[in-house]
Amino acid sequence: MPPDADIRRLMQLQRLLAEMLIEEDWPRIGKLDLLIREQLKRLQVAEAMTDEAVLVLASLKQLYRRVLQACAVERARLSNILRSHTEHEEGRHAYSLAETVLEAH
Repeated sequence: MPPDADIRRLMQLQRLLAEMLIEEDWPRIGKLDLLIREQLKRLQVAEAMTDEAVLVLASLKQLYRRVLQACAVERARLSNILRSHTEHEEGRHAYSLAETVLEAH
């Protein structure tokens, strides 16, 4: 049976993860993800799960679905920004080459 302290710690990490998701604090979400993984490994060695532990894990799973969706949205947003910058840089480079060719004639 998992110790109550491990479940409380997992609940605390879950609350922090929910807060960081609202704030879209991606670096802290990454750090919390590692801490949650470590806490889950501790719970794996438990022989039996309490009802409370099962509920906490189910809630955490739902939160992770939201985190993954938010991360996918953020990744797409950053990808679009990067693509836009790349396209603009390619356009500037093309104009620069055209000016160089025109100046040579």
